[in-house]
Amino acid sequence: KAAEQNFPRAMCYLGECCERGRGVEQDEKKAAALYRRAWEEEAYPPAACSLGLCYEMGAGVAEDKEKAAELYREAAERGYAPAQCNLA
Repeated sequence: KAAEQNFPRAMCYLGECCERGRGVEQDEKKAAALYRRAWEEEAYPPAACSLGLCYEMGAGVAEDKEKAAELYREAAERGYAPAQCNLA
């Protein structure tokens, strides 16, 4: 319900559930879409990092290392430490 109300943290958590198949049917495309929505609509850095990982690994989206680095960089610039590590 919180994800439906555009709460970015909830969108990320639901994305993780979809990505891993925890409590819902596994759907990497839906996970990537939730991460994208949380990033593009709410500018939530953890979402950019998770979406970057999707692009890096080709999970739910076409593999694109440059796009992954761009997303990591944007989240890192906002001080999100896991993105800084992924970018390195």
